[in-house]
Amino acid sequence: MVRTRTPSRIYQKDKRALTSTSGNLNFGPGARYEIDATIADLYLVAEDDPALIIGRPVLYFVKDVFSRMVVGMYVGLENPSWVAAMVALSNAFSDKTTYCQGYGIAISKEDWPSFGLPASIMADRGELLYKQADVLVNRFNIQLSNSRAYRGDDKAICERFFNTIQSKFRPYVGGVVEPVNGKKRAGKRYELDAELNLSDFTQMLINLVIIYNTQHVVEGYDFAPDMPADLPAVPRELWNWGIQNRTGRLRSCDEDLARINLLPYESGTVSQVGITFKGLVYTCQEALAQGWFDRIRQNRPSRVEIAFDPRRTDTVYLRPGSAFENYWVCELSDRSRRYKGMSFVEAAGIVKEINRTKATAKQEEDYQKPDALSAVEEIVSNAKKRQKASKLSLADSERLRGIRQNRATEKEAERNRSGIKSRKQSKRDRPADVVPFRSNKTQSNESLDYPDMDAFLEDDDD
Repeated sequence: MVRTRTPSRIYQKDKRALTSTSGNLNFGPGARYEIDATIADLYLVAEDDPALIIGRPVLYFVKDVFSRMVVGMYVGLENPSWVAAMVALSNAFSDKTTYCQGYGIAISKEDWPSFGLPASIMADRGELLYKQADVLVNRFNIQLSNSRAYRGDDKAICERFFNTIQSKFRPYVGGVVEPVNGKKRAGKRYELDAELNLSDFTQMLINLVIIYNTQHVVEGYDFAPDMPADLPAVPRELWNWGIQNRTGRLRSCDEDLARINLLPYESGTVSQVGITFKGLVYTCQEALAQGWFDRIRQNRPSRVEIAFDPRRTDTVYLRPGSAFENYWVCELSDRSRRYKGMSFVEAAGIVKEINRTKATAKQEEDYQKPDALSAVEEIVSNAKKRQKASKLSLADSERLRGIRQNRATEKEAERNRSGIKSRKQSKRDRPADVVPFRSNKTQSNESLDYPDMDAFLEDDDD
């Protein structure tokens, strides 16, 4: 039999009987979201310089199992990670009109109606195993589940969509990786055909997703018995019907609060200079008001919990307590202004280089210090010998009484030594030149240049 000759993992994924559907256990919109990532089959160029190739972007999509609607997405250069998944999830939880406006696409809420918190999320065995994913359960009351190892069919709705969406743009753009028999075509450099930058590609995908949500007919969709026969299998129509007849509206949430609570978090320290996190210094108004940075330590905590976006160093978020609703916005301090606008990876590289340079300079200082100290010791030794050799005729009491007069005398001498002398004064100090008598009959060697102004001034003084 096939089952005995096929490895169990391959049989379960590719050959087992399919006796049910994904929609059977998902009662309505938001019952379960699926999230997954892939590397796009397309090379991009830099936005500032189209001649520079920046590689292939990462795609994250979040799909609703019941309606098959794309409810969230991320297009960027971050590797598949919790950070990129966080951006996709926060996009899934929020209104899409503002997101689309950022790329010059005007839509209404009816065009992309998915926003709010789902009941559960199915993810790969990667991003949602990260410790920050606990906030989805503890704060948002979302049930998390991870697919089994090597079982992409556990979230087939999202897996299949990657090929569906990429097949829409492949015929129209350059730089597409075109596999032949499952392998890259030998000798073809797809990178050189790249045309789109990241903004262009994101804008194109947003339009394709909107078309998919509003027009695509889902093949093989299994309708429940209570679903009307005239209901088209279009994601937006299925979503709207499910909202009205099944689960109602998804749970709403504050978009900023959802995004901040989904950020990764680590510990930072507090001192009189500010809040130090990953070698950078931050400050915030709430901490200033509570006197955390006063030079007299009072109620300053030693360590605090910091939520941060690894892509930007400008702002981090401090959690003053265990409640997810409370957070303080911390801005980059003037002490760390050189790291403004960077990612934390870039800042860490600069901090490492600064520490290396400091260590090298310290080593050079330790090497040169003995020579400098020997010069100081020699100066002091010569002064002691000179003082010992001089015969002091004054008593100690007389020397102490004359300090003020000695200082005035020495000050006058110092002024004479270091004062700036003018050219006029220096010329007066020189002896006058003797001008020999010259007869009118002798040939004149007088210069025809303009006379020196100093000579006129000296004549006037005389």
